Amino acid sequence: MTSFADQTEAAYDKHSDMQFQHGLKLMDDLLKPQCDECVLDLGCATGQLTMELYERVGAQGRVVGVDPNKERIRTAQSKLKEGMQKTITFVGGTCGDAVLLGPFDAVFSNYVLHWIRDHPTTFKQVHDCLKPSGHFVFLTGGSTSPPLFRDAFALATGQDCDTALGINLGPVDYWEMQCLRAGFSVEFSEEVVLYPTFPSIEAFFAVLMALSSGMFKPSMLKEKDVEELLTRYGYRPDAEIAIEVPVVRVLARKPQ
Repeated sequence: MTSFADQTEAAYDKHSDMQFQHGLKLMDDLLKPQCDECVLDLGCATGQLTMELYERVGAQGRVVGVDPNKERIRTAQSKLKEGMQKTITFVGGTCGDAVLLGPFDAVFSNYVLHWIRDHPTTFKQVHDCLKPSGHFVFLTGGSTSPPLFRDAFALATGQDCDTALGINLGPVDYWEMQCLRAGFSVEFSEEVVLYPTFPSIEAFFAVLMALSSGMFKPSMLKEKDVEELLTRYGYRPDAEIAIEVPVVRVLARKPQ
């Protein structure tokens, strides 16, 4: 029998195209991994972007994916094909658990840091596991949670999503300060609003269920709740939807 945890991770893997596409753009715009580099994917989830890093660093490079969610790590490991184990390692844990597998040329993190409570410790661990001149590239939540995420969670649970899920957001200057206090220089930073699409509001609910580790379930919403959300955001039933996602993107570098 498939466990509920496995179901939520399967839903995450199936419907996480938003994170994947934004991560690819971050990788190509700011990370720009080179052949033979050693890269840490911090918060690798089910390993989709880790596999993309593998393609870019080649057989002479090395990629380590770390995530505290054991179900996601199992899903990531199931994607390894023969011969990949020499280049890709998946670790269940946090950044502190990956430090011993460094030093790294770069650390990459996509939609992860806002889930972490202790930012000063994490940024210091990233700094310490990098080689001199190594860079830290990340995309994280901006000043507010996506409005549809917030409203759907509140209708289903009666709770504020940031408080209930421990989401720690901040504007771009907050994330710059975390970098500077950890010893990085900031080479690029921006806060922008992205508008990813989902094939339907049900597909969005499936991602929200996975992101909340099941605290939100579509079945918790009454029919009138779904109708209220559709009306509030001007969506049509069974039609593609675009949601508003404020994010921060940063390129920070460790001194030589």
